[in-house]
Amino acid sequence: MGFFDFFKKKPDTEKSTALPETEKKVIIPQLDEKTAENIIQIAKIISNNDLDIVRDFTELVTDYTAFYQKHEEWCDDMVAGVQNHMDIILLILAYWLAGYDTDYKYGGYIDWKEETSEIVWHLDDALKNLKYPLDVSAVKFTGEEFTDAALAKIDEHFMKSGYNLFTLDTGGDCYHLFIAAVGDYEKLVKLGDEVGFTFTNEYV
Repeated sequence: MGFFDFFKKKPDTEKSTALPETEKKVIIPQLDEKTAENIIQIAKIISNNDLDIVRDFTELVTDYTAFYQKHEEWCDDMVAGVQNHMDIILLILAYWLAGYDTDYKYGGYIDWKEETSEIVWHLDDALKNLKYPLDVSAVKFTGEEFTDAALAKIDEHFMKSGYNLFTLDTGGDCYHLFIAAVGDYEKLVKLGDEVGFTFTNEYV
């Protein structure tokens, strides 16, 4: 594939220090067919079959050079300093679908210690795009829940309607939250295991 510069900043990590030009290049290898298909299916499920998302992630896993050239500034911001290809894919998947400076909003990116009202705001927006028959505002909060307890309470409420609230683990202390029907969530867990990505709805 090509050579790219991924060393500017990352939303949930400290800024990278400047590196010599010889250390700024990272080789992006070709994904095997099975891994590529799994990632496309993950994006398809999370976005509830958004064809634009399928197009974007098909390009991401089959022609990274083209994807990067179209979204160079965004990629540089999201994956600063990351050299492992699958870690790059993981971060792009998480931030792109959570709506972090993208035109898409199928989840939410929140801090480990987040106001419940902020969580609800993110999920309300995601549910409008997903068109799922869920109402996060119907969840009864005490106002004293820590973030993980609030997420567990939302997931419990969604499960009554056959859906899960879950997170994609990016190795940081934040949450990339997504929603899917219970059966689709189980498929995501399996697909994630096959490519080394971790989906979970265990918060507390």
